[in-house]
Amino acid sequence: MLTTRRLLLSVILVLSSSMTAVPAEGDIATLQPRQPAVNATMSITYNTAAPGAKLGGGDDIYAVLSYWRTDHGLRRSVALMQRSSDGTFRHSQAVPADAAALTIWFTTATANDEDATIQTMIHRPDGVPVRTAWEQSMLSRMLPRDYKERFAHEMALYPDNLAAYRNKWFVAGAYDRATVQATIERDMRLLRRRVKGEPIEGLYALSCGYILLGQEGEARTLLRRMVALYPRAPLTAAALSAYSYQAYAQHWQAEGRDEVVALTHQVILADPGGRTAHDDMAAFAYNTTLPLDALEAIAEGWMKEEPDNPLPAFHLAHGYERRDTKLEQAAPLARRAVEGMLRGMLRPYADVSGSMTEFYLPDACLLAARIEMKLEHPALALGYAKTAQAVAKETNAEAWLAEGEAWAALHNAASAERAYIEAHRRGSKEAEEALRADYLRRNGAPDGFETHLNALMGRSGAGASTRNVAPGFKVVSADGTAFDSEALKGKVMVLNFWSTGCGPCKAEIPDLNQLVERFRGKDVVFLALSGEDGDALGAFLEKHPFAYQVIPRASAVFRSYDIDSLPVHVVVGREGEVVARLGGAGEQRAGQIGRLVDRALAE
Repeated sequence: MLTTRRLLLSVILVLSSSMTAVPAEGDIATLQPRQPAVNATMSITYNTAAPGAKLGGGDDIYAVLSYWRTDHGLRRSVALMQRSSDGTFRHSQAVPADAAALTIWFTTATANDEDATIQTMIHRPDGVPVRTAWEQSMLSRMLPRDYKERFAHEMALYPDNLAAYRNKWFVAGAYDRATVQATIERDMRLLRRRVKGEPIEGLYALSCGYILLGQEGEARTLLRRMVALYPRAPLTAAALSAYSYQAYAQHWQAEGRDEVVALTHQVILADPGGRTAHDDMAAFAYNTTLPLDALEAIAEGWMKEEPDNPLPAFHLAHGYERRDTKLEQAAPLARRAVEGMLRGMLRPYADVSGSMTEFYLPDACLLAARIEMKLEHPALALGYAKTAQAVAKETNAEAWLAEGEAWAALHNAASAERAYIEAHRRGSKEAEEALRADYLRRNGAPDGFETHLNALMGRSGAGASTRNVAPGFKVVSADGTAFDSEALKGKVMVLNFWSTGCGPCKAEIPDLNQLVERFRGKDVVFLALSGEDGDALGAFLEKHPFAYQVIPRASAVFRSYDIDSLPVHVVVGREGEVVARLGGAGEQRAGQIGRLVDRALAE
């Protein structure tokens, strides 16, 4: 007769087999053994000849492997797969001893095969999932609806792994939004009783609970202890990141945010080669708060570890440019980043889908242009500016502004004016100031500039007829108002694609509300489109009033506008043409939208 523990393990073995998302034999991608164990050799295949395979045999194919470790850290490796004559690509390697869960993506420099992605838990020699495997399975590619069962399995096997509570709460926020706060409050009462001493997983779970409940003071107290006791622990870095995200989204007080930035500095300085340093390098390159020698140590170690990855070169060049130092060293780094991204080399390292390349590549080109302008190489800057225009998916006024500045440095006034006009049309305040300065230089006084500018805009010829037609839609707002894009022609539409789970989306709502107030009574319609249902949005809007007309269940509109990241803002002109598309949030975003609306109303 089975004992209770043996019966439990038998059930878990069966369930772990059924919940391991590994394609079967004959599929595009396979993994053998199907349930890999620690230290065992695993074999990965991708068959370009299989029906439905999206990657061709003529390209190099990379297997991108991401391991969640038993200490809750993440390790990434990239393998160039070996090509066989039958169209199959293969790679073999040992499963790391500390691996807990594994995701394998397949990509080339220009494409990926998302449908072939393999996800699996790592097992002990006795066939039972290792510590944290069930925990990490809650964050599989398609968030599992059976997350409660997965959490229960982790707790049954490893009851001291209290860090699993955070993943449980995260998925509950997606599927059980109406009850998630009550769940967190109940779990926190339990955790406060269970946590004895200061174990890292207990501190992490409690800190995440306090963060999610908005008790930022209590969370910071625990973060201080985590940094003091466990500065190199992945969970310490994760807790700091969770606080920073919510502080930004919820507009928490600057005192708390500044303290957590300082704590993050301590973690990075303790382990400059760690994942936290890599993940936060972009922020510290931009805001200049991290000492330059620390930024250099992170980048140099990262470039040695991943020499083909363009990101560390980009971030270090950005850090030099922001600090206005070592520009002669920054220029080749920026060129290396641009060339690497153009060759698609960001994909194997951090961008399987290609969306990060779309985001970073225009910025890398503009960074290189700024550096070359500071080095008094305007011809090189011009080339980078034109490349930024060619690769930008969004409305990129900065690329046209950079072109204008380069032409001006080359003493080509006519070309500079054309570029500044286009930048102005795309919402650049700086371009208007450049045109104003040129007018003042020529005429000696500002009188008549507005008439002159309107004439320039009219002569440029880039009106509604030359722009893309905005996809049509019919939607109903949360309050029952119907909107038909065809019927709205004659008005300017401002579309905000957003989600309640998107921190930057939430952070910009106050600024967007002011934007609505600014255009009240004018021919402008503001629509906030979300893929979520009305109940979830209603609960959110009770706490976060949004002056836009909020549209639930708008996934079809997301698809027609090709939305793959959030937030995205689209300004549609009176004739139904796309005036501008802006990705991301920021302090200047509402002002940029406002200038675009002003111009659309004037056309």
